[in-house]
Amino acid sequence: MLGLIRALAATNYVAFTGLLAALTVGTFDASIMLKLVHKSALARNAFPYVEITQSMIAEFPLHHLAGYLIITTLTNLFGGFEYTLAWLVYYVLGLPVIFSWIVLFVEGLREEEVFSEGIKDLVTGGEPAEALQSPLSLPLVTRLINPLWTPPDVTIYPNITYATTEETAQIVEETGDFSQPKLLSLDIYGRTDRDISDRRPVLIHVHGGAWRKGSKNMFKPHGKVLVQENNWLYVSIGYRLAPENPYPAHLIDVKRAIRWVKQSISKFGGDPNFIVLSGDSAGGHLATMASFTANNPLYQPGFESFDTSVKGVISFSGALDIQATRHHAEFFAHRVAMQKKGEFDQEFLDRHTPTRLIGEAKQNGNLVPFLLITASRDTLVPSTVGKEFKTIYDKYSPPATSSASQCSLLNLPTAHHIYYVGWTPRSIFLSRLVQAWAEQLYTKKK
Repeated sequence: MLGLIRALAATNYVAFTGLLAALTVGTFDASIMLKLVHKSALARNAFPYVEITQSMIAEFPLHHLAGYLIITTLTNLFGGFEYTLAWLVYYVLGLPVIFSWIVLFVEGLREEEVFSEGIKDLVTGGEPAEALQSPLSLPLVTRLINPLWTPPDVTIYPNITYATTEETAQIVEETGDFSQPKLLSLDIYGRTDRDISDRRPVLIHVHGGAWRKGSKNMFKPHGKVLVQENNWLYVSIGYRLAPENPYPAHLIDVKRAIRWVKQSISKFGGDPNFIVLSGDSAGGHLATMASFTANNPLYQPGFESFDTSVKGVISFSGALDIQATRHHAEFFAHRVAMQKKGEFDQEFLDRHTPTRLIGEAKQNGNLVPFLLITASRDTLVPSTVGKEFKTIYDKYSPPATSSASQCSLLNLPTAHHIYYVGWTPRSIFLSRLVQAWAEQLYTKKK
């Protein structure tokens, strides 16, 4: 029996370490997964999950290191290292993986230079910016230990339905699913000591998840900083998802949420006349589409004349070109818009590809200021998408100087797709960039 336990411990350790080694190599070299995607349908289906896993490794390497050391210790306690293969794997793969994770952590720390330059170039107009506080300083290191840390002086108003009774009834009738209306809800975060009579700016965040998954139930670091230090209100919204609800149901719901915020946020101390949208991944696409189609009756059924315009958009690895590759276009057409296999409505895709709507948004007066964050190692939304968006944006809204562009872009050289969900060195710096950009926008627009 003990022999079996030792064998299982050794086998699991060898397999687990091998998997971690493969994922870690991919974390440094994104091209490996991209090559597999072009060759294998299985890899295409798996690569979103691989990218998410590699993002977690890149952002939380020390947490992975701690977990791996625990597993190594348990393997030793159960006698797994009595097998020579386990020892070989530890030295040949385990130790290099540990070293690689330390390198990943250092890479995150070193991106302070990127963010400092970004604040100077994009926000202060070239003027020296205040030095960013080190994530290793005492006030911040506790956040690195607990990535979900939330300021104690924040009040949350959860699960507020933003759809009307008629709208929820129609959704139930269309889907036959009484749980669907629960998705049309939002959470409001605000400082506990705020003065309700003092109308403060509002940030509405649209979560990602490939239009098919995801949840509003995460208070992002950039929102925590804006709420705690700048007394903004942060509104995290949910929306209906595919396949039960084909797109553009998602876009319509985002606009319904904007309508509710404009009608009701003053009761919570928010300013209905100053709303900024932010979104990550698919949420970045939806936030951008909502701003570009402001007041478009086609996506505002039942509230066609309501003003859904906003003051600005922040995109974190936003899917701003749903036709970046043939695979992206097919995914959106068949798994998000739920068009039948074999059908491919090019006109529909063009109408919902933000990079192809910038000129129309300019013509309609809907080209608001943008802050774009991209990541060089992102295999889900290539960083070239953000660059293309900015190039087209500046064509239709030429800046007087490079620092005067209304579309600010910052590319993170060592980040993957997800770098904004919990406290890490990178997200600490990111929250400062967002804070500086948002406060500057508020000062200009209020």
